[in-house]
Amino acid sequence: MRKFALTLTVFLFLSQTSFAAGTENSVKIAVIDTGISTRALGSAQIVQGKNYILPNHDTEDEINHGTAIGSLILGKPDRQLVGFYPEATLVPLVYCSVEDKSLVKGDAAMLAQCIYDAVDVFSCRVINLSAGILINSKELKDACEYAEKEGAVIVSAVGNDHQTAPQNLYYPAAYDTVIGVGALNASGKVAVFSQRNTSVSLVTSGEDLWVARASGRMTHASGTSYACAFVSAAAARLLAENPGLSPSDIRSILYEAANDLGEVGYDLENGYGALNILKALELAKNYH
Repeated sequence: MRKFALTLTVFLFLSQTSFAAGTENSVKIAVIDTGISTRALGSAQIVQGKNYILPNHDTEDEINHGTAIGSLILGKPDRQLVGFYPEATLVPLVYCSVEDKSLVKGDAAMLAQCIYDAVDVFSCRVINLSAGILINSKELKDACEYAEKEGAVIVSAVGNDHQTAPQNLYYPAAYDTVIGVGALNASGKVAVFSQRNTSVSLVTSGEDLWVARASGRMTHASGTSYACAFVSAAAARLLAENPGLSPSDIRSILYEAANDLGEVGYDLENGYGALNILKALELAKNYH
C-alpha cells in the first residue's frame, strides 16, 4: 500500500445549496467522496469500499454529498429520479466525513491513496472525484498517471468559485489525463459558480438538480460535483459498450461527441462543449 507524508488542503465541492452490487458485467465506478447511503439507494449496486478518514467506521454517508452523486448515477425510481447509468456498480471510498459533529477531510496524500486503491484493490474502470486541491501535488499527479496507465479514467469537478475566486485552478481536474467537468444551468449556459479555466474539459447539467440525501429524502442541489457524476456515468457507459477502450479513447470520444458551445472549438468556459452521451455511444461502438 502506498502512503505519503504530504499534507495539503482538499476542497470538497459541496452543493451551492449546501446540506450537511450491480450486474455481473456492470462497470465499477469509484466514488471518492463522503460515502454512499445504502438506506437511500439500496445495497444491490453499492459494494464494500473503504473509509480512509475514519478507518473504524463504515462507508455510510454522514454528509449527503456522496449519496447525491450516487443518486444521479444509479437513480432513485421511487422518487422519480432516473439514473444516468442505473446498471453501474458503485464503490464508496470515504475521505471526508463527520466526527463529533465536526467536518474531517483527508489531504492530497489520502486522495492519491484512494486513487491507487480504486485501481489496485477495487478494480474500478472509472473514478469520480468531486474534490480538488489548489496546489499541483506530485503525489496526486503520480496517482492520476498510474490510473491512466492501468486503464482507469478519472473524472473530477473543476470547482464552484468563479464568483469569489475565479483565479482558482483545482487539481486533479487540471491534469491533462483527467476529465475536468463544469456545470451548466437550465438554459444551457455555464453556471455562474462554475470555474472557467484550462481545467474545464466538458460541461453538463449542474444546477438545481433533484438528488437523494442520506436519509432517502430528496432535495435540490447545484455544483460542479453533480455535473461530474453525469460524466463519470457516461464514461462507464462507454466502457460497457466497448470494454476495450482506454482512458485516452474515452476522452477522445467524449470530446469529439460534445456539443460545441461558445467559441468554435475548445474554450475556457465550456471546454470541448456539452456532454452528448448518445453521440458518444455511437462513436464508441466501433471505435478502433
